[in-house]
Amino acid sequence: MRVPSRSSIVRAASLGVALVAALAGCGGDGGGDPAANSVRLRVEGRWLVDAEGGVRILRGVNVSGRAKGPPFVALEDPAGFDQVAAWGFGVVRLLTSWEAIEPERGVLDAAYLDRYVALVREAEGRGLQVLVDMHQDLWSRAFCGDGAPPWALPDDVEPFPPETCGPGWFAYQFTPAVAKAVDHFWESDELRAHYRDAVVELARRLRDEPAVLGYDLMNEPIGYSPILGQPDYERDRLAPLYRDIAAAIRAVDPAALVFLEPTGAAGVGFGSFLEPLGAPGAVLAAHCYDPIQATLGVYLGTKDARERRYGEIVEFAASLGMAPFIGEWGVYEAVPNKSEALTDEIAIHDRWMLSSTIWNYEPTGYDWNGEGGSIVEAGGAERPFMDVLVRPYPWRIAGEPERYGYDPASGVFELVFRDRAGARGETIVFVPERRYPSGPVVSVTDGASTLERVPGGWWVRWTAESGGAEHTLRISR
Repeated sequence: MRVPSRSSIVRAASLGVALVAALAGCGGDGGGDPAANSVRLRVEGRWLVDAEGGVRILRGVNVSGRAKGPPFVALEDPAGFDQVAAWGFGVVRLLTSWEAIEPERGVLDAAYLDRYVALVREAEGRGLQVLVDMHQDLWSRAFCGDGAPPWALPDDVEPFPPETCGPGWFAYQFTPAVAKAVDHFWESDELRAHYRDAVVELARRLRDEPAVLGYDLMNEPIGYSPILGQPDYERDRLAPLYRDIAAAIRAVDPAALVFLEPTGAAGVGFGSFLEPLGAPGAVLAAHCYDPIQATLGVYLGTKDARERRYGEIVEFAASLGMAPFIGEWGVYEAVPNKSEALTDEIAIHDRWMLSSTIWNYEPTGYDWNGEGGSIVEAGGAERPFMDVLVRPYPWRIAGEPERYGYDPASGVFELVFRDRAGARGETIVFVPERRYPSGPVVSVTDGASTLERVPGGWWVRWTAESGGAEHTLRISR
């Protein structure tokens, strides 16, 4: 990610609504084996790695926009996790918020926390790992957003009338009321301590839950100015808060990963001024939306630009000593050629070998601010464009991945990896039944492979021979 100059940030701010329109969406791995989630992951270079040195590719979905409004429950019926696992997804970014955890000053909602922990366990029972997401948009429901509780707002800020909420909510990011409320937080040691303690209480309750991957410390943070990418905000305000919360989480759960997001503007292609955390186990939790889709409602086939954008994320994560992770991405319901857009986008994820969670799985029909971002209809029927996301991909690689990819036209998937010091065990690839209704044909250059039935398809389990320069697996119809 190229770091922009101050002048480029000012130009970005002048774009106003067009700049942040893609934030309206801000609102995997193969599933099936809960035992496989019993070991926490760690960061090694750009990879998330398990206890046996295997590289994990996490593919999944955000659950869900329903958590943005009362009663703040991300999934009303845990059976929805069965559908998520059957797509081959293996991770959910499970939303919560400061308001949900601490609705009154100094009073934690024990019943809500119990319900969140129960949801984590329901996900674990389906073989899903969980990324805990502290969500906010527009800072508070008082401004048609979500996140901060009413008691954490300035006394002299008036809430927006409910009838003003709806599509275009992102424009409120530039209003004096939102700026004042955000300033109030960043200028108050007490409020930041309350926020930290709310996150840490959740970590304390979840520290013994084997499915918990880590904590996304703040969704698309916004600064105390409408200039969303200013360096002094990320360097002097956001980074110290991240360090404070990360240290507090590690005090109760030393194995937890922390996922750090740049400002929301970075999610549509503008630079970030984040600095290294200064501690292990940090992941760059970037968001990546196509601003043309969000502002114009069309996909213009901008594959090259999207390819470059993902490359910048990988490069920026490396500069920070973090592993890259795409916490949010997707295509809005109004885009007419969304299947094409998603096909291109997920192929880019494969080429960059990225873990990601798409926005979002919401099966009740709850549509916060009319954002239209769910991959399923009310009742859980998958939207037609969702089909392109069900495809083979490597769940675990017992070495260093060099490349992998799937050709929808031919039905061929290929994975190439090389030996990696300390890596052992099996390579596992999820193969969906809907792509291979007669079963997959598997060939490997060395070693032996087996097929195991899992929800939605198969796992190809492959033990390659050690000592080879490269190992190749090919799956066809």
